Order: sequence, then structure tokens, then C-alpha cells
Amino acid sequence: MKIFKIIVMALLLVSSMSANKDILLFKVDNSKGNITPQSIEKVLVKAGYKVEENRDMNGPFKIQFKKTTYKTYNLLIAYYPKIMEQLTIKYPSSGIFNPFSVGIYQKKGDKNLYISMLTASAMTKILGKGEKLFK
Repeated sequence: MKIFKIIVMALLLVSSMSANKDILLFKVDNSKGNITPQSIEKVLVKAGYKVEENRDMNGPFKIQFKKTTYKTYNLLIAYYPKIMEQLTIKYPSSGIFNPFSVGIYQKKGDKNLYISMLTASAMTKILGKGEKLFK
């Protein structure tokens, strides 16, 4: 049953993906509230990623602005150990992308959850190298 949930989540993410050259933005129907930053973290960990941080940003927003318009607003920091090691050895300046950041957000009253991250193309442009490891 768990593998089924992972496959369904992956299909939802891929089927609702929109992109430009620099940012990937996934839009997922989350009207039932089943997809959470924690469930996304679990899928990444199962796929071999290390998640260093999965921080709820609503707290800091409430402190600074006294309110938030988000039901969910998390910043997730993850990396893939083998690729991170290879990139860092080959390009020490690539450390800025090891780990990478994922924005996860859903506005109050919105049925859609959004997941955003930089594309491999954007990372290679910033690094200044045409690195295949980012793909």
C-alpha cells in the first residue's frame, strides 16, 4: 500500500508540473489535505535523498507580520549524497546547490498545493558550467 501512495504522489506531481527554464513549479490538488511537507519528505528519503531541514515558515511569518495567508508554507532542504559528493569534489563552488531548496506552499482556502525548485539548467547557469551531474 505504501508503494502505491508513493507512485500516486509522484504521478500527481509529474502530471501537474509546469516549468520555465529556471524554476520548476508543481501544482497538486490537495483538497483532502493528504499531501504535506512531511509526506513529501518521506518520499524523498525513500528515494535516497537526505533531508536536512523541513522548516515550517508560518511561525516566523506570524511573528514578523502578525498573520499569514498560508495554510502550509515550508522550506525543505535536501540533497542526494552521491551526487553532492561528486559535484563538490569536481566544483567546490557548487556547494551552494548541495543541498537544494524546495518551497512547499498552499494558501488558506486554496485546494492546490505548490512545490517549487530551481531547474538543473538554472543551477548550471549560475555555476557557470554545463554539468551533467545536475541532471
